[in-house]
Amino acid sequence: GAISISGNLDINALQQALSEIVCRHEILRTSFPTVNGTPIQVIHPQTTMNIKVVDLQQLEVTERETVLQQQAQLEAITPFALEIAPLIRCSLVQLYAREYVLLLSMHHIISDGWSIGVFIQELSSLYQASCAGEPSPLPELPIQYADFAVWQRQWLSGEVLKTQLNYWLSQLDGVPELLR
Repeated sequence: GAISISGNLDINALQQALSEIVCRHEILRTSFPTVNGTPIQVIHPQTTMNIKVVDLQQLEVTERETVLQQQAQLEAITPFALEIAPLIRCSLVQLYAREYVLLLSMHHIISDGWSIGVFIQELSSLYQASCAGEPSPLPELPIQYADFAVWQRQWLSGEVLKTQLNYWLSQLDGVPELLR
């Protein structure tokens, strides 16, 4: 994702807000190494989240846009090493003195469309608090994603699993084995 930011930006406050989000959500500190051929989930007690700053102010206006597009494309296609946390990257591209583009890349194993919206809302709240020198305004999380995954696995068993499997086997009956 790419987020345009206009105005005076406190990069240290942004870094602090990002670090707080990674600290707050275990899934953002999770890696997935392979042990004996099987992937496992490892939640790290802490991990470092650094913003890569790219300053394009010295370039001509048309060249800035080209380089910004190239930078965004590079961020999007650069693979993650699942065994190394965090599975999130952040680049801040400065176009003008008060114009930036924040490039966020998260592996889909730790995020989805809904969670990206939550991430942006929390980043905004934490950034504002950090700029004001205030503590996090966000309440403690009652559960983490791993808790939800355990609950879902327990729920998706027995008769519920059988019903779900039968539904999808019926829906997918006759589809080609390989899709273009």
